Amino acid sequence: MSRLIDLLNQEDWSNLRDAYGPATEIPALLSSITADDIALRDHAYEELGSRLVHQGVSRFEASAHAAPFLIEWLADPRCTDTVGVLGLLTGIAIGDMDEWLSGSLPDQCLQVTRESAMMTAEPDDQFFRDARSWALESYDAVRRGVPEYLRLLEWGDARTRMWAAYLLGWFPEYRDVITPALFTRRQTETNEFIVATICISAGLLATPGVTIEHLAEVLRFGTRRERYGSAIGLALMQPDIDREVLNELAACVTRGEDTGDDTPYGLYAFAGSLVYERDGGWAAHPTRHRSPGLQIR
Repeated sequence: MSRLIDLLNQEDWSNLRDAYGPATEIPALLSSITADDIALRDHAYEELGSRLVHQGVSRFEASAHAAPFLIEWLADPRCTDTVGVLGLLTGIAIGDMDEWLSGSLPDQCLQVTRESAMMTAEPDDQFFRDARSWALESYDAVRRGVPEYLRLLEWGDARTRMWAAYLLGWFPEYRDVITPALFTRRQTETNEFIVATICISAGLLATPGVTIEHLAEVLRFGTRRERYGSAIGLALMQPDIDREVLNELAACVTRGEDTGDDTPYGLYAFAGSLVYERDGGWAAHPTRHRSPGLQIR
């Protein structure tokens, strides 16, 4: 615990900004997530999310400075709420994932980089210049925890493994290390939602060669939800979506809530963002493909 205390004390929080002003409340809130009291922890997570990832999108100066504490607590054997910590770290790194789903397929395909963590805004506005810098610093601060997220891929708790696989998908700088680890986990993973999450993360990382081979295998032999995840992953990587992949995406969309989705990515929403019919063509590749029987109005 002394290391955690040191991480809190080494910052001058009064000179850092969160969503509501000076970040003087942040150290007490970070300490509260280590408490045994569940209600106290839940309140701390809610407040930290609001202050560090405001409205699920905006990061602030204090966001990056909170990440080392969270990563250290994640590695502590006494941490029993790994999913809550991973979720908060994901928000600090990328904001709200739904923001990524609003763009076209090429926008999603490997713009998950350090530069794409920055907000777009008028360059002559000081606040927005700061906001872009804070977002980038936040992403980099969370990125330093990759070795810990890799360790949690082998964790006993299924939801921890799933959230670790999800968070790892946003760091293409380390794809040569992350992708083999994801596929090693996939070989022994029995939870189909985790396999689907692994497939989507691998598609975002887009490691040449091995990724398509692994995802194609899941597409052929996986369970229904695993096939949905592999189709999304392949669609993120391939310049042209083939019929088999497109039909799996269409099946995911038409089944809707029947997917029983339990993944951080959201299979139904992600598939829908790739194949939703718009202005006479598919959003992913306008005018190239149509899937028989898929009618979305």
